[in-house]
Amino acid sequence: MLVAVLSILADLPAATGFGILTLLFFAFGIIRSSGLLIYVHIRERMPMGMAETAMTGINFFTMIGPAFFLQDLGMMQTLYPEASRGPQAFMLSFAPCAGGCLIAGILYMLTQETGARRRQPRA
Repeated sequence: MLVAVLSILADLPAATGFGILTLLFFAFGIIRSSGLLIYVHIRERMPMGMAETAMTGINFFTMIGPAFFLQDLGMMQTLYPEASRGPQAFMLSFAPCAGGCLIAGILYMLTQETGARRRQPRA
């Protein structure tokens, strides 16, 4: 879903109305809110003694990853020196974002549920 919203945003005409943009950004925010599940998932996957370290790693990479990625997107402007803020440059910049989200989504679907293994029977 996130890839679909990014693809729609990348292909919108310049005269798109405020209502459509509001709806798309609202959908983007709702879809993105499921990103918090990664903390629960990593806590389940790691041994209890390492769960805090793993969550610290997630916090680090959710901050440093976009910072590094934005620098690469800024270099896309060199591909369109006269029209670096034109529609072609923005569509080219959204393509790696959508591709990265798609790859991450596919890889995340390959993970396994571990909650049943960690539950301990009540005495």
